[in-house]
Amino acid sequence: MFGVGMTEVLLILAVALIVFGPAKLPELAKSLGKAIYEFKKAAMEVRQSIEFNDDVKDIKDKIGEGQVNTTTTNSSSSTKID
Repeated sequence: MFGVGMTEVLLILAVALIVFGPAKLPELAKSLGKAIYEFKKAAMEVRQSIEFNDDVKDIKDKIGEGQVNTTTTNSSSSTKID
């Protein structure tokens, strides 16, 4: 966990308990947990957006090269373009 051992974690918690006090520590932990959750959520959205943009770029490149089959399999709506 970030190169921090159990002894260091206990020391950090003891200092936090002294600095913030027992009344504020649960509230601080809750706020920290929410912040971490929101950060992970935002990071996942950015990752998905980048992957989506890469997929769109790949499709555009294939269309530009003529590798994508754009014909429809629905025979009831046949459109002829001259």
